[in-house]
Amino acid sequence: MPPAFAAALRDEVPDLATAIERYRFNWVGHLITLGEHLSRRIIERLEEECGYARIRPSLGPFISLVWREPRPLVELAGQLAISRQACSKVARLAEEDGYVERVQAKKGDRAQSVRLTERGSRLAEDSIRLVLEEQATYEAWIGSSRLRRFNAACSALFYAMGLQNQTDTGLGETARESIGVLPVIADRVELELREQTRAKGHTGLQISHAKLIALIGNGALSVSELARFQGVSRQATGVTVRNLESLGYVRKDSDETDGRAIRVRLSERGAALVFDTVASLDELGEAFRADIGPRRFADFTNVAAEIRAALATEADLAEGAGASPPRSNAGALARSTPRDQELRAIASLLEEKLGAKAAGRLGRILCP
Repeated sequence: MPPAFAAALRDEVPDLATAIERYRFNWVGHLITLGEHLSRRIIERLEEECGYARIRPSLGPFISLVWREPRPLVELAGQLAISRQACSKVARLAEEDGYVERVQAKKGDRAQSVRLTERGSRLAEDSIRLVLEEQATYEAWIGSSRLRRFNAACSALFYAMGLQNQTDTGLGETARESIGVLPVIADRVELELREQTRAKGHTGLQISHAKLIALIGNGALSVSELARFQGVSRQATGVTVRNLESLGYVRKDSDETDGRAIRVRLSERGAALVFDTVASLDELGEAFRADIGPRRFADFTNVAAEIRAALATEADLAEGAGASPPRSNAGALARSTPRDQELRAIASLLEEKLGAKAAGRLGRILCP
């Protein structure tokens, strides 16, 4: 193996199979899945139930900053940590859809500010209402006390990461009361994980690469199998495999039983990426644990795992009932979590739904 692995990590994670399990299923993965799920649900409901058009994820942070008062474009770019050109593009798209309008920043000044239109204000209000409704769904899954602890941990992390500086003051206050800031936290944590992994020598990677590496693990799969497991086309999967091969993270071998078939497996550099990512996860976890305290961090990670398991359960029930499964791949991912962690999360959910006595009876029926 390459020398990039820290000695302490080798002692803690002595084999690739264990490292891959942690690479696949960890608190950051749970957080990103929940953030994506919440964002997608809000966007879908805004478009389908409220009649808004072309809602983009980038629109939320932008509108939150001009929720209470107009702000200059240059100030918005700084708070969103994007270029002035990128900020101007977001403003133009929001303006085309009637959510914001540009006004003169100061009399006689050429600089422009952005403010919400009446339609934009309705969008902000409807978004808050839908977040609270989605929160009620999570509460039904895990119970009010668990959700309150999760929200408190989210709030603490929100402020510890300085994210209140990238949102309107009013939205920052709601962080104490709802899960509305979860996608914002997820985006920042994902960015920090990428930066830490890049600092260890892994550049040019994308989310699609990480998902493919997690699927391959310490085995060998064909491009067709990888495509089927991801639910994407064979052509798109082939492009991703070629990208990873050019970066040195995977290699192609002939199938031992069929010389015409090609199998994709991790290279030594791919294995190094897995170990280095696990090290980065540990570093991030230690930093956040120090920021918000061990108990709150435990609440944050444990409840995130429970909600993700609940998402998987809902996806399974929808498929079993003949309904269209959700677009999220949370169900497929969560079903493969370490068995004991998944069972604990499901047991907690069942006890919350059925009560302790009924859950106990169910256990005796399953294991007479």
